Amino acid sequence: GLVGSEMCIRDSIKHAKELGISGNFERDFFDPKIRNLHPWFARRPCSAARAITLASIFPNDVNENLFMDALGWNRKKEAYIQNKYPPLLFYTDPNREIIANLLSKEGKKLDEIVVCDPMAGGGTIPFESLRLGVRSVAIDYSPVAYIILKATIEYPAKYGKKLASRVREEAKELISCIEKNLRDFYPENTEGYIVARGIECSKCGGHIPLAHNSEIARNYYLGFHFSKKNKNFTPYISKLKTELPHIKRGEIVCPYCGNAMKKHEAYRIWTEKHNKILKDLTKGKINKDEILSTHVILIRQTKDGYKVADDEDFEAFLKACKQFSDSFVEIKPYLPIGEIPKENEVFEPVKKYGIRYWYQLFNPRQLLSIAHLIRYINEHISAIDPTDDIGKASMLYLALGISRVIDYNSIVTTWKKGTIRDTLGQYARNRKVSYGEVYCEAIVARRNIRWIFETDANRKTQGGIVPVLNEICKRLEGLGNKITVIHGDARKLTSYITEKFDLINVDPPYFDTHIYSDISEYFWQVLRLSLKQLVCEGYIFCLLYTSPSPRDLSTSRMPSAA
Repeated sequence: GLVGSEMCIRDSIKHAKELGISGNFERDFFDPKIRNLHPWFARRPCSAARAITLASIFPNDVNENLFMDALGWNRKKEAYIQNKYPPLLFYTDPNREIIANLLSKEGKKLDEIVVCDPMAGGGTIPFESLRLGVRSVAIDYSPVAYIILKATIEYPAKYGKKLASRVREEAKELISCIEKNLRDFYPENTEGYIVARGIECSKCGGHIPLAHNSEIARNYYLGFHFSKKNKNFTPYISKLKTELPHIKRGEIVCPYCGNAMKKHEAYRIWTEKHNKILKDLTKGKINKDEILSTHVILIRQTKDGYKVADDEDFEAFLKACKQFSDSFVEIKPYLPIGEIPKENEVFEPVKKYGIRYWYQLFNPRQLLSIAHLIRYINEHISAIDPTDDIGKASMLYLALGISRVIDYNSIVTTWKKGTIRDTLGQYARNRKVSYGEVYCEAIVARRNIRWIFETDANRKTQGGIVPVLNEICKRLEGLGNKITVIHGDARKLTSYITEKFDLINVDPPYFDTHIYSDISEYFWQVLRLSLKQLVCEGYIFCLLYTSPSPRDLSTSRMPSAA
């Protein structure tokens, strides 16, 4: 992720110079990327989608310069100078007047052209089609993709800047409430945690931390002092590179007795203990030593660097575990307790270790945070006036924010050179979700939730939902009558839409390059719980249902032969 961002910055600076823009660019771009609304897999470039769609509806002999003007290409320099946008086509609007005039010469009206993407996914093609001024139809089978399409295209086009303003205020209230309710479970000045999986040696009973990489960040390395006498360890941070001698390729070697075990066996042992802890907590049983020896909080990330975790960190974690246990009956309806489907291939590696239910992909503090967030949205949806459609729509963005929370708060996150690599990052690398020896925990209160929404971002953004939504609403406002989003099957187009399509523009999934249904199910667990009331009353899935319906636990799956 960081490497990709650096490459984007370098490319933007290079292209800015090509456009004749001078000055010291550094990181001076305001770049609220559309992909930051919510993770999706294999998002397509907006510029290519716009250009291909426009070329497809234009006559073949259109003048090249006129085409580029219509596309918005020649406005990139102006967009940077006025708003510090990177020189990308996404940040310029197409010239609809030119487009309409060229089409009229062919006897066509811009308002009457219909473009359909029957496998719309993250929505790049219909988003750019709508910006061109044509009527756009977006269809997807996945309820997660459908919700992303509603949030990215339909609601911004329908409600415009009023929606962006409402979401900003709702997000502020959410942040305030969550910080108040969860702040006691995270020490002050904490940015994140690196947590090792702790197991006992089957031969000598020694405590072993599973940690495969000693590098924390530049000039920060993790090391362990092992006591053979006491069969325990003390972590430390070094400025010099350290070695982790108990971790071998494919094996864990006990640092006390030398007994070796396969990593997959170590993971199985850890998972059994982790699941037992969760089960015990739901029954009011709290074994502090067992909890802290299984979830080994190693490193606290702060604004000033990294520190070895201490009693303050342990007590905060245990306090969250106790709160989870004490309030379990109350918060259970807001937890993803469903079983991971046996058909789900993406999560097969963790299922082999013993993870059977979605909630088992989180530690107790992470589950407590999830429950508080989901309950907050449920209560606010219940309080919204039935006629307040913008209020209902705003809840969708809060739910997308919670879905991003679980992307950075699970036991399958990893750590690399100073940053948390999210759950989706695990999937992106291997098309499977498995364990790294350590996992990471983002700080929901104070840090994570603020970063996800960025309610006060103006000239700088790190990827918050609010600045992205502001940008989208500005681009799509007033086009609400030209977009239709459908939750449906691409093979049944004529059962949804009877009007003529002038263009079907689709970038379809490529066989099993991405198993969309399997990874989407992870996010669907949170989205369906957060938006349960709006789903049941037909506000979100109000057009057509596929089978199974969005009310079901799993994500709709395309047949394997498709």
